[in-house]
Amino acid sequence: MRRYASAAVFCAATAAAMQLRVQTAVGSRFLDKKADLDVEDDATIADVKRLLEARFPGAPPASVQRLFFGSRLLRDDEAAASIAEDDEDEDEDDAGAAAAPQRVPVTLDVVPPVAAGRPRPPDDDEDR
Repeated sequence: MRRYASAAVFCAATAAAMQLRVQTAVGSRFLDKKADLDVEDDATIADVKRLLEARFPGAPPASVQRLFFGSRLLRDDEAAASIAEDDEDEDEDDAGAAAAPQRVPVTLDVVPPVAAGRPRPPDDDEDR
């Protein structure tokens, strides 16, 4: 009986994790890549970037990753759960939304590293 109790706790713990679908938006079915991630609710965007560094095809370094939810740039110190809250708000607006949990879509933009001596284009945060 004890074995079943621990399995039930494990299932409850994994059900609390948030599901993300991270994909690039190059515009080519040959170049675009995607990965599905299960992230804990207390994770930050920086934690998601570290996961992507380990699991995303091509292993892009976290320092060159920019994540977007829709058109909103996600900050490293932002809680990943805020994305799910924003997604739920959009789903409430849809009249025929399904009750089954879906993966939250996030777009990955990878800024290529620039060689030393060449200026890097300004980031969105620097402009503000």
